[in-house]
Order: sequence, then structure tokens, then C-alpha cells
Amino acid sequence: MNHIFARVSDAAFSDNLVTKKTTKGYLFTLFRRPIDWRLTKQRSITKSSIETKLLALSYAAIKSI
Repeated sequence: MNHIFARVSDAAFSDNLVTKKTTKGYLFTLFRRPIDWRLTKQRSITKSSIETKLLALSYAAIKSI
């Protein structure tokens, strides 16, 4: 597939053993080249990997507007 604009997001559930916080990130590409990206720790502590992924996805969706 040849996408002009693409966005992806991902999160690592509870990857910090001290704070129990999750790392989340997103990447936007245009013509297969990165145009915006971010990697941050979530403010809240999530209780499941699905909740973590949904928070990362919603964060990426808000940033694309």
C-alpha cells in the first residue's frame, strides 16, 4: 500500500517498574517521511494493556486535529 498520510500510536504497559507509569507515543508520516512524533509517559496509572493502548490512540487522535 502506498499511503500519503499515515499515523500510528503505541504504548508499553507499565514499563517503568518504579512509578508503574506507561510510555506512549505516536508518529505521523507524509509521503513515508516523519512529520511529527512524540514519546511521553502517561500521567495516570493504567490497570490493563488495553486501557493503555486506548489512551495512546486517543492522544494521537487529538494531536491529528
